[in-house]
Amino acid sequence: MKPEISSKQKMSILIVEDDPFARAIVSEALKGIRDYKIERYMAGSQKEGLMAFKTSRPQIALVDIGLPDGDGFALLKNFKEQDPNCWVVMVTASRVEADIKQALSLGAADYVVKPFNTKRIRAVIRAYLESKK
Repeated sequence: MKPEISSKQKMSILIVEDDPFARAIVSEALKGIRDYKIERYMAGSQKEGLMAFKTSRPQIALVDIGLPDGDGFALLKNFKEQDPNCWVVMVTASRVEADIKQALSLGAADYVVKPFNTKRIRAVIRAYLESKK
């Protein structure tokens, strides 16, 4: 069952991803989320992600593990320290079990493996909304 959201409610989402193709898929997936306005913030590096998080205070952060200037695990830890309620989802090509365990132990809400499609991203958003009921 889909959660009911008023058309005036806003959702803030930060995407920290250095791959333009992956960012495009996430952006496309977010267009398919109806009934509320999504404020998207994009970052292509760890440094940009830290700055964007401080200014956007997102409810959801989609974070790549492999970034050009560091790893997403550090961002995950930082984001959860700044806002324990932020729903941080790791988005990566890594299927290594140790990476999955590390992400979950640091507080990741989910772990999405590339390649992914728009349905998978929408499922993450729906899971977040369900958790807030």
